[in-house]
Amino acid sequence: MSELGLTMLPELRYIYGIQAEDDKSLQRLEEEAKTILQHSAEIDKATKIGERFVIFYANNILNAIEVARKVNGCVSIG
Repeated sequence: MSELGLTMLPELRYIYGIQAEDDKSLQRLEEEAKTILQHSAEIDKATKIGERFVIFYANNILNAIEVARKVNGCVSIG
């Protein structure tokens, strides 16, 4: 869904995983997860995964980012 401005998460189609380790990459990942939430119905129509799963996964990413910031950690997806 690069037309939504997503850059990190679409990479999962081509590579095994992504990792957000610093403030900049955590911020970018957070922006992408929020964009996904804003466009969950559109993403569901394009992927047929189910809107509730789109929302569930985006919220999991946001929760992981919150924890990573609290413990000075990173978020790995893959």
